[in-house]
Amino acid sequence: MKKKTIAIFTSSRAEFGTMKPLIIELKKSKIFHVLIFAGGAHLSKKYGNTIEEINKNITITDKFDYIKNDDSEHGILKSLSLAITKISNIFKKYKFDYVLIFGDRYELISVMSNAIIYQKPILLIAGGDTTLGAIDETIRNIVSKSANLHFPASNDFANKIISFGEKKKNVFNVGMLGFDYLKKNILLEKKKIFKKYELDPNKDLVLLTLHPESINSKLDYGKIIKGIFKSLSMFDLQIICTSPNNEVNRNIIEKSIKEEIKKNKDYYYYKSLGIYNFHNLLNNSVFIIGNSSSGIMEAPFFKVPTINIGNRQKGRIRHKSIIDTSYKQEDITKAIKKVRSKAFLKGIKKMKYKLGKFNTSLKIRNIIEKYAKKN
Repeated sequence: MKKKTIAIFTSSRAEFGTMKPLIIELKKSKIFHVLIFAGGAHLSKKYGNTIEEINKNITITDKFDYIKNDDSEHGILKSLSLAITKISNIFKKYKFDYVLIFGDRYELISVMSNAIIYQKPILLIAGGDTTLGAIDETIRNIVSKSANLHFPASNDFANKIISFGEKKKNVFNVGMLGFDYLKKNILLEKKKIFKKYELDPNKDLVLLTLHPESINSKLDYGKIIKGIFKSLSMFDLQIICTSPNNEVNRNIIEKSIKEEIKKNKDYYYYKSLGIYNFHNLLNNSVFIIGNSSSGIMEAPFFKVPTINIGNRQKGRIRHKSIIDTSYKQEDITKAIKKVRSKAFLKGIKKMKYKLGKFNTSLKIRNIIEKYAKKN
């Protein structure tokens, strides 16, 4: 059989970190040639220049730069328009048989549009999920309807995709992609990861990430962030914050967080931690707070409590370790007290993780190989 070529597109730190084990697995295949196209936030200093993380052990085939320094609706659409053109140049220049994409970011529209026009089958990772508080929900549904093969993380997600009219034979519940690397990369001891980030080993660590609620642009993020930090300041904590996604209103969130960090020597801000460092810090945190998908999808894997604020993650699968709360400061304070209680921590000790565990990359590779032999 002649080798088939898979084009993998990545535009953000979180998505690449999750896909990395699959990329490595696909490169082992005897029937696939893999091309990696990296762009978007990977190429921006604002988001940590995460292209350097990819370059450490994976060869990038080509890049596509499209992000404008404008987080307004018009600015985001200008970026998206440019992305369609830049990615079109890649489709024109390189020959490949399949397009592999992950998740629900708006940038996927640019890849999806090109794949449809160039008639390239789309292989979608992590479709069928639900996030009612973000435009990601709409994007994911659009992309899911356009994909040829689906790799959702649970039966619920698989059934949702099938309800769109997708053929059951093309939908595979493979579990969550993202933890396979833990089999080869053993988690660091607390003292090692704390030393790396110059943290106090005798003080509890909290991770904070807040993204915009992209379907509600009227929220006062400056006030919200002040309230979050006021609640956190009532407890003796050290806090690591990471940057918000490239979405409408992300700049005001970043600015407000940086202003709060200046007030306390135990508060830190990182544009990007990288998935391995992030998971090591998460594994040694007393809780994670904000509205990031990592609090919903990943923290429960480590049995770390999550304080999920607002509606961005509304509709997603919930574990017992997740406390949903409003943006009101008094509600956030109550949630912090709850996740730090002995009764709550005891209750999540034996909690079963609902999104699978390991070997997801191998499962996906085997399924794509069978598909390629038939198509």
